[in-house]
Amino acid sequence: MKKDMCTCAVHCTLNTYHESACCERGACDCWCHGEIKLYMDDERQTPEGWFRTHTVYQTIYWLQSRRVTHLSLDNDLGENREEGYRVIDWLEETVYNDKTFPIPVITIHSANASRVEYMKRAAQNIERIRQQQVGGS
Repeated sequence: MKKDMCTCAVHCTLNTYHESACCERGACDCWCHGEIKLYMDDERQTPEGWFRTHTVYQTIYWLQSRRVTHLSLDNDLGENREEGYRVIDWLEETVYNDKTFPIPVITIHSANASRVEYMKRAAQNIERIRQQQVGGS
């Protein structure tokens, strides 16, 4: 069985990545029901303990689950694909509009220096937004 597939026994309606559905009964202990570390990249090897996504769409899908605790982003995801900075833009807007949205620990591992700077600034801005939401300075 693939490492990134659910280990349940029947199809699960909660998630398109599942092969099964014992989840609805609470009998599932699959990786995808707990906290998730996301690694978005098109080429690099996925670190142990992380779940890999290949596209902006996949990454945002998992972020919407509100279970992502760590997020590591590449920017250049291959020809004809959206760039990774769009995830951080989405996250910034989402946090701004939803003060309860959990912010993962963000790491940028892209080789694209200009986008790394942009993404790091956006990550810092996300933290500033949250501080303002909770009454900080």
